[in-house]
Amino acid sequence: MIRHAWHNCGTFDASTRTGGSNGSTLRFPAESQDPENAGFDKAKGLLETLHAKYPHMTFADLSILTSNVAIEAAGGPFIPFDVGRKDFTEEAT
Repeated sequence: MIRHAWHNCGTFDASTRTGGSNGSTLRFPAESQDPENAGFDKAKGLLETLHAKYPHMTFADLSILTSNVAIEAAGGPFIPFDVGRKDFTEEAT
C-alpha cells in the first residue's frame, strides 16, 4: 500500500501544485499497465473492497489513508490525514 500511494503521488508537480494523489488515476489502464506500476492488482482489489464498504471516501483518499496506516503498523510515525482528494474519471485523465 505504501508503494501504491508512492506511485499514485508520483505525478505531483510542486511548481503548479497539480498531479499527485488527487484523482487516483493509477487505477486506470493508461497508468496501471505501465511496467513501473506492475503488481498493484492486490492493492487495487483492497481499495475496491474498502470503497464498497466506505463509498463516501474517494479512492484517492483511501490510497493515502491505507499507506499511512501501513507506515504506522510497520512502526513508523503517526501521519496526520485529511480527506478531500477527488477521484477523476478515466475520460478526464
